[in-house]
Amino acid sequence: MARTKRTPTRARTPPITCTEIPLKTPNRDAPSGKTLIDLIDTHRPRDPSGAPIPSSTTTPTEDEEEIFGPGMQALCLTVPFCMLLGAFDYLVHLQYRQEVDLRGIIWKVIKSSPPIFSINYAFHSRRNWLSAQALLFAISVLAGCWLVRAVNRTGYYAVMKRAPQVGTLWIWAAVEMSLVPVLGSCLLVGGYSWYFGYSWV
Repeated sequence: MARTKRTPTRARTPPITCTEIPLKTPNRDAPSGKTLIDLIDTHRPRDPSGAPIPSSTTTPTEDEEEIFGPGMQALCLTVPFCMLLGAFDYLVHLQYRQEVDLRGIIWKVIKSSPPIFSINYAFHSRRNWLSAQALLFAISVLAGCWLVRAVNRTGYYAVMKRAPQVGTLWIWAAVEMSLVPVLGSCLLVGGYSWYFGYSWV
């Protein structure tokens, strides 16, 4: 008959009470060794003169470009603008009480996706350039004025054929511009409508 091994029982230490914890005033002298802040400072990047480089000088766009390149950014912008183009085409058919051809709208969106991708790829990464902002401002003003004039002066067929594309181009230019050029372009389009007596409805 095999004997069972008995594990030796360890003596339990009594719990430490609050009276046994030594109470001392914290030492307020300067630390003798390097602190955690000193260790972090020694590993910070420095310029050629030896001064530490502040972290605020690093631009977040560099990290964003490494994660999302120009192609991925253009693709992410192409999808919503294609959906916007399809929505405008659908709404303009309802506005003039025409039969909605969903297959035709979808096919038009598919054909328009390569140009939309190309425009986003070419402009989005350069949208902060002064020349790009000036070109976007001109596109926004021309597209807005054309759209207002077309709705008031041309026939419904011309509006149905061109208004969705021009409206999408107008919105795209406004999205890519800064706030001040956007407000300026809206004021010019509004002044153009007021001067010629065009309505927005």
